[in-house]
Amino acid sequence: QMMLLLSQSCGFAVAGAGPPLYRFPPSMSTWSDSAWQWGSATGEAHRAAAQLRRSLGTAEARAAFLASVCSGEADWSTCELALALKCQHAAKRCYGKAHGLGIEAQSSWRELTDDLARCRFEGEGGAARLAGAISGRLSLDTLAPRGTPGGAPAPRAAVALALANLSFVELGFGGAA
Repeated sequence: QMMLLLSQSCGFAVAGAGPPLYRFPPSMSTWSDSAWQWGSATGEAHRAAAQLRRSLGTAEARAAFLASVCSGEADWSTCELALALKCQHAAKRCYGKAHGLGIEAQSSWRELTDDLARCRFEGEGGAARLAGAISGRLSLDTLAPRGTPGGAPAPRAAVALALANLSFVELGFGGAA
């Protein structure tokens, strides 16, 4: 059902198994962990981002990753990291055109990354809050799966749709195909 939603809404099919991805240590809560240090070249976030970029270096790997997001195979923290990296890049003014984003949209995605770093989506209800934040940026209220509180899409569907909307498969974490 989610794969159909992605293929209909995003204009591409997702299938297959992806490469090994960064696995978060069980003791690490990512964004709120002191070792995470988002934005620092010495923190665990930097190491995780480098591994994720290597793992998802091809369009095929990125399409497979989207499938694993939807199927529940991808670790939720990895989903959040991929979203943050993609938003961070798309929000840079020099890449707006490549992502089909105006200044206002870029600012909105930058704000989402900032909210991730501020741990706004950690803890109980965090994934649902993230889905709601994505939904507001993509006007997804009409695509909400049945039974989702607040009309937002399921968190994994929201992340996958956000990545697709930001040309993740085509552009990856960079600005050129």
